[in-house]
Amino acid sequence: MSSGDLHADRRRCYPAAAMLSGSGPFSENTLERMKDQLIISGNLDHDGDGLVRFRITAENPAFRGTTLTWGNEERISELLSALAGFPKTSSDRVEFVFGTPRTGVCRLEFQTVDSLGHCCVWVDLEAPYASTGKDRFEHSLVCVKFVPASLDEFCNHLRRFKRGRQNEAVLAKHAL
Repeated sequence: MSSGDLHADRRRCYPAAAMLSGSGPFSENTLERMKDQLIISGNLDHDGDGLVRFRITAENPAFRGTTLTWGNEERISELLSALAGFPKTSSDRVEFVFGTPRTGVCRLEFQTVDSLGHCCVWVDLEAPYASTGKDRFEHSLVCVKFVPASLDEFCNHLRRFKRGRQNEAVLAKHAL
């Protein structure tokens, strides 16, 4: 199933935190501290096989997921190429995949939400290892809302990824 099929019925991101109240881990104060953000990190080092490990995290006030994926260091420049000029129209969509099934997968679906330029990315994460010895992998689907200026900042961070150091690019709801 392609990520386009998986998300075909999703047109908007709806905040679940507005429905939560009370005390404890889901109190308003705790939820306000959580941000809508997508984080891609990695050091781009490999052991001669050309494969590098990426850590990808997505969170919003209601959900959070993290996975590890394998890829080559060119995946960063390929993501940058795919995002060049996004969003071009009010119905623009960009899909991108890190990793492979059974070793950690992250499917990204960037899309516009409305004609005012609001955007989101649906981040579909699959764990790199089967859960409890079964042939089932944990999975999360998180919507991260953002404005185009935040995407520009995210892409600037991706452009600065270098081998041999810890790199991190954050796509936040608002430019940092």
